[in-house]
Amino acid sequence: MKTYIHRKDGNTELVVIFGGWLTDENTFLPLCDGSFDIIIIHNYSYDPPFIIPGNNIYDKTTLIGWSIGVWAAEYFVPRLNIKPDIAIAVNGTPYPFHDLFGLPMEKAETYLGSIDYDRVRELRLEAFGKTRGFDDNYNKISNHLIKSSLTEIRWLYNRIMEQERPSLRWDYSVISKDDKLIPDSNIDNYWKSVEKTKRVKINKSIHKMKNSWKSINGFIEYVQTE
Repeated sequence: MKTYIHRKDGNTELVVIFGGWLTDENTFLPLCDGSFDIIIIHNYSYDPPFIIPGNNIYDKTTLIGWSIGVWAAEYFVPRLNIKPDIAIAVNGTPYPFHDLFGLPMEKAETYLGSIDYDRVRELRLEAFGKTRGFDDNYNKISNHLIKSSLTEIRWLYNRIMEQERPSLRWDYSVISKDDKLIPDSNIDNYWKSVEKTKRVKINKSIHKMKNSWKSINGFIEYVQTE
């Protein structure tokens, strides 16, 4: 996996984001205002980093799993010794390929079988709804090479098939409408079964949701007060 780290002297809060497929730091940096340190983890087919800054120096550490990044957090956080004070799952579950809680298996296998260079280009456009949305959000488009994206999704599928039981405590689950990968109803089905996780539903598509806050801290505060 790849890791982007930005630290600033005097910051007392850390945000750790496990991004979704076809995301990288470009997706989230427009929401970073410098008031917190940030680690953005993405492109999971690469080897894990040797060093992740310890979070014992921070007053507060927030973990955000974005889409398939919820599963990735479950997989990597115990290995990286990240200990969040607050954990927020956004449009994802620990079971991204699952008949009840993720993308149904038959569709997942068909989906993976159809992934090629042209399909990845289409998905990048679909993520923003239409061409204008893509153009308006161009600065948030991942720099992943298409070949790298294809390698990553196949790596993810193979690791997910080795599914371990979820071990993280997720305080909040944010569910937006019109997710392009996992049906909203399946995301809701999973989190309804997790008693200690508060569900926060947002009547916006996921890309419009990112445009609703000026910073990640604004998003975190919204989730906590809903």
